[in-house]
Formats: sequence, C-alpha cells, structure tokens
Amino acid sequence: MSKNTYCVEWSYLEELPDNPGPPKHREAHCSFLIRFMDPPKGKGHCAFFGVNIITSLTAAELRICVEGRRGYIVADDLTQRDFRRRVIRDVAEALEQLPRDQALKKLD
Repeated sequence: MSKNTYCVEWSYLEELPDNPGPPKHREAHCSFLIRFMDPPKGKGHCAFFGVNIITSLTAAELRICVEGRRGYIVADDLTQRDFRRRVIRDVAEALEQLPRDQALKKLD
C-alpha cells in the first residue's frame, strides 16, 4: 500500500451551519481522525485532531490573530461542508508534500 493510504473520520462537528451566513454561536468544536490503512493496528495507525472554530469577535477577545493559531480557526461564515472540504484539502496536501510524521506536525 502507498504511504498515503488513509481515511478521514469525522468524530464530531458541532453547531456549524449548513448554509453560509452569520454563525449561530461564537464558537464550535470539531474533531476528526486520520486513520492510516497501512500500519498494523496500534500505535501510529491514526491521528486525532480537535479544532475550535471561532468568530472574529471571539478571536479579538482572546487576542488570537485572524490567521488563527494551533487548535483555532477564525471564520465568521464557515459551513459544515466548507470545514470538511478544508480539512480534506489540508490533510491531502500535507501528506502529499511531507513524510507522515512531518505532515502530522504541520496539521497539528
């Protein structure tokens, strides 16, 4: 199998709207798992990520820049679909460009 054989599993997507527009809440918590299909089950077969999606107002209050920081994405109109696309794109790009351990550090 290729070193990039993996799947993304959505553990939790909280309160992201289905349609673009102002967020219902100032913060949403999302988590996903990257499961690698090539190593045997056990250490190294998956990586878990959690992210807080916050509005620009919340970011300003927390003194987080609009580019975000580890564990935070700043967005005022991110839909569930947009978030899923962003995660899938970011994971694919990282794993295509970098060795697995470096890709996981970049994603973290």
